[in-house]
Amino acid sequence: MASMRSQVDPPGRAPSKPPGDWQSNMSDGPQLELIPPRDDTAEQQTLGCCMEALDGAEAAEIAFSIVTPEDFYRTYHKQIARAVHHCWKNDGFITLPTVTAELRRRNELEEVGGMDYLKWLIAEVGLGGKYVRRYATIVAEKALLRGLMRAGSELLALGASNPSDVGEAFTRASSLLEPLQVRIQPPEPPALRTLAEIDNTPPSFLWPSWISRGQISLLFAPPGAGKSYAVLAMMKSVVLGEPWPDGQPGPEPTSVLLLDYEGTERQTRDRAALLGVPDNMVLIPPEDVMPHLNKPGSVETIRRWIGDSGVSMVVIDSLRDALPGVDENDSGAMGEALNPLKLAARDFNCSIILLHHCRKQTASNGDRWILTMDDLRGSSVIAAAGRTILAIDKPDASRDTRKLKIVKSNFDAFPEPLGFDLTAEGLSWTSAPFAGVDMPRRTAAQEAITMALQTKPLRFAELRDILQAEHGISPTTMKRALHTVATKGPDGRWGLTSHNLQA
Repeated sequence: MASMRSQVDPPGRAPSKPPGDWQSNMSDGPQLELIPPRDDTAEQQTLGCCMEALDGAEAAEIAFSIVTPEDFYRTYHKQIARAVHHCWKNDGFITLPTVTAELRRRNELEEVGGMDYLKWLIAEVGLGGKYVRRYATIVAEKALLRGLMRAGSELLALGASNPSDVGEAFTRASSLLEPLQVRIQPPEPPALRTLAEIDNTPPSFLWPSWISRGQISLLFAPPGAGKSYAVLAMMKSVVLGEPWPDGQPGPEPTSVLLLDYEGTERQTRDRAALLGVPDNMVLIPPEDVMPHLNKPGSVETIRRWIGDSGVSMVVIDSLRDALPGVDENDSGAMGEALNPLKLAARDFNCSIILLHHCRKQTASNGDRWILTMDDLRGSSVIAAAGRTILAIDKPDASRDTRKLKIVKSNFDAFPEPLGFDLTAEGLSWTSAPFAGVDMPRRTAAQEAITMALQTKPLRFAELRDILQAEHGISPTTMKRALHTVATKGPDGRWGLTSHNLQA
């Protein structure tokens, strides 16, 4: 598995000294040295994409619509960018030989690290010119921030000079910021499309009707329900190409990427061995490197791993532990974390499966639980991110057999649920505890309310406790069904509508 790319200087060359001093000149306190913003990796990737043999000219056209050679921070990157820009503008043809020749003509080839560094830049473009726009944008943004620092230094000096004409000083201040403001003006809006231009290719599945390609899927259940074992069994079908648990033909075998934030590596290996999952086909991060989704650069690292390894499935166990310190009910924070994952799934046409927990109230139901979408924990953004959502039920308190089912699918009809048992020998698939598709939850709630109120009216809290304990029905689902079969009497108790009408 590839490791995260290091930011390096050209071979045989000491790091360039940052231009300028970037210090605060305030005389009434200690001086603070400020580090100019830059991103060496983005600069290297932008230049490498522009010199890549197959896509160089196209990548350069995109890059130089966003950056100028002067936007690069490293002096040697500026020099290479000028040479690349010259080849693009004058010849429209950019290759290693043409850029080398141009740098030699400028007597700058050795200053930039020679042909060895140019070759290294090209070799580092692991995903071709596909992301040149993103890298070039980062370079341009860092250049703008350095421009703000320069302007701030001049503004500080301007104010400290105590000019007699304050109006002229403000005009000068505006002129310092104007070039930066021009560069951050919003671009022209893209052209609109018609419905006829929409891609009508049907969605593809890794596991037909269960796990879609190019999308995020969720699997949620109470702690200890067997989520990790169930997803390991799915991984086995992927890495071996074996039939899926419901008997459908397996996919073309590939490795899988497992990001396990909950269990230990040894525990994961032992579980995989128990289920017969080949350990040489399950990729995990380097030791002591776990890319938490709310840390800068983590999703880029995951994208690189997916692209380099060619995996068709990525498992994140669990969503909560992948986002330390993030409130699951914060829709903004959850959207920031999940949107880049959705793009990664789409760009690499892989399946990303997030393991998640249900609400504490449901998790405390003991030996019996039946999950609905109401039981999914956290912000609605989490539910929206999953194009298919799987849940694990334990509908029969007298049996340990679990039921794997679909509770949401944007693409297909719900498949028949599957049953599985967890034993000392691992996981074995069987028929679901209840045959066929479950009764709709609202209908089930109506039936349960009718049964509970047959003998006498009950207060809301009493009815709620009965439905939760005996039927695994959430308060939200109960509320939706309550008014359809019951009415509230003068004493505050709920009775069946037919009984109240007779009274």
